Amino acid sequence: HISPRTLQEWEQGRRKPSGPAKALIEIAFRHPEVIRGTGGI
Repeated sequence: HISPRTLQEWEQGRRKPSGPAKALIEIAFRHPEVIRGTGGI
């Protein structure tokens, strides 16, 4: 689970995702079909 505030901070460049969150985001960008079937992030 990612809080809405954390997501906003990533989008606005105030913070950068790290660890597992960063890996999941990279997978989503490279292979969106994997995420589509899960109901989203």
